[in-house]
Amino acid sequence: MNLAKNSNLEVVIIRPPLVYRNGAPGNFGRLIQWAGAKITLPLPLGAVHNSRSLIAIDNLVSFIITCALHPKATNEIFLISDNDNLSTTRLLKNIAKAFNKKALLFSIPISWMIFVVKITRYRG
Repeated sequence: MNLAKNSNLEVVIIRPPLVYRNGAPGNFGRLIQWAGAKITLPLPLGAVHNSRSLIAIDNLVSFIITCALHPKATNEIFLISDNDNLSTTRLLKNIAKAFNKKALLFSIPISWMIFVVKITRYRG
């Protein structure tokens, strides 16, 4: 906010979480590809009960327009997201459901997954 204090600019800071859309890149896109595949392989993420905030691109754009037009948005910071936070497990189930499929998830302790990642990334 120093920028706003030292100039005549009206500043609005918007801090969105993961932004999702149809054709999203990155990990979210991989989850959509997984769910939409003809043969869905099971994933070891059934025990992941974290909490993720998400926002749809349309909701983010709408919020940006609101901030641009609303005078009280000036010099404010906004942490925004869609209504519900989701676990990775719930997110996978919701994506699979959108494809009229059942998510094939099995539970492995998270500590085991971390261990496997660590030993497979070791470069010596």
